[in-house]
Amino acid sequence: MKNKMNIALLGFLLILDSACGSSKDDVQPSAQNSGIDKVELNAPERMVVLADSVLQLKADKAASNRGLTFKWTLGDKIISTQADAKITSNTLGEQPLTLEVKDGKGRVKLFSKRVFVAKNQEKEVLGYIPHYRDRYEFQHWKDNVTMLSWAFARVNDGGKLNMMLDAAHEKSMKDVISKAHQAGIRVLLSLGMGRGDQKPAFSKAVIDEKQRAVIVKDALDLLKKYEFDGIDVDFEGWDNGISTDREKAKGLGMLWTELRSKLPKTYLLTAALSMIPLEQGRYTSEMLQLLDYCNVMTYDKTGPWSKTPGPHAPYEYFKKGIQLVVDKGISKSKILPGIPFYGIKFKSATSTEGADQRTWKTILATYPKAMYNNEWLEENLYYDGPDKIRKKVGYVKDEGIRGVMIWELTEDYYEDTSKSLLYILNKALKQK
Repeated sequence: MKNKMNIALLGFLLILDSACGSSKDDVQPSAQNSGIDKVELNAPERMVVLADSVLQLKADKAASNRGLTFKWTLGDKIISTQADAKITSNTLGEQPLTLEVKDGKGRVKLFSKRVFVAKNQEKEVLGYIPHYRDRYEFQHWKDNVTMLSWAFARVNDGGKLNMMLDAAHEKSMKDVISKAHQAGIRVLLSLGMGRGDQKPAFSKAVIDEKQRAVIVKDALDLLKKYEFDGIDVDFEGWDNGISTDREKAKGLGMLWTELRSKLPKTYLLTAALSMIPLEQGRYTSEMLQLLDYCNVMTYDKTGPWSKTPGPHAPYEYFKKGIQLVVDKGISKSKILPGIPFYGIKFKSATSTEGADQRTWKTILATYPKAMYNNEWLEENLYYDGPDKIRKKVGYVKDEGIRGVMIWELTEDYYEDTSKSLLYILNKALKQK
């Protein structure tokens, strides 16, 4: 199916100041006052746009431009010789954008920006990748995802963000970002972390105005430093119902608002939504409207925290998570329900104590026939096998949901792509 043409009106604003009054000697206008010194290009240094989008470059010039000429170049192609330009870009990746302004005396003023042209597919596939892996198999992701979310920048005391990277992992992250951009894949920076030892610091920071400001500043600094294409917020410091959750929800909404106001307009803001606070109404409609995508964590229904063992990502739970967001008045085009690439193994059929996670590649290595099931009852193991993933993808397609989110890509089995959940998921998404 061809992608619909999206019109993205970018903030290219060319200001031509015509205030070039006569001098005391009443001399004729010269190159000095031709207006070229007043020309400005008010646009971010780097812009993110979708492929096959119509880009309207709007030039607001004075009534008299005093003989100024313009040349807009995207990559190695001249796209306009007027003060206004309109292009359709379908070349994925980073491209330089230049505007050359010249006056009648040959003086030149040059502006240089960059445009990142990202994938524009009917269905989004967002995959989280954790910071602590030693190997990132990007070759399997480049054709199978539209977005990546690097997890995590941890929120420490005072709201300071910590990327938790040694030199080797920082190099790996930069390599993933570079390869992703070449393939037209947007990469987000995910703030937070589900681990219990980081929850108190984030919980304190989110309800404190000064600490929220630190989070926002650090996030924007990291976004610029590593050239991320947006911010994802994974706040999981809920108390599951007690009054402090209301204060945290209010603070979280303010954090999203502050991030939204500071992010460049073409950058994404997403959030991972926990099911229990979603059921309890902690996320308001006004909060959710701030997000480009709602990543619903429709998994971890069971685990060492639950009363009884059982499937941790059942099909009905998947549907419920989607409906809870729809009931908030959020468009289905902004919803990405989660699919786990891991299972949960319980030590017995009656107790959740000591339950732990098993990656899909570990499950297959231990139980080769796991391909044909969604659970291994003899071992008290529950997971999303190929059949369940196809069923969930079918629901996404039938209901017009924008796509899916995956936790997480490095847990997949890539030795044989016929057994890879990512390949199976994408094949199901693309089937008519």
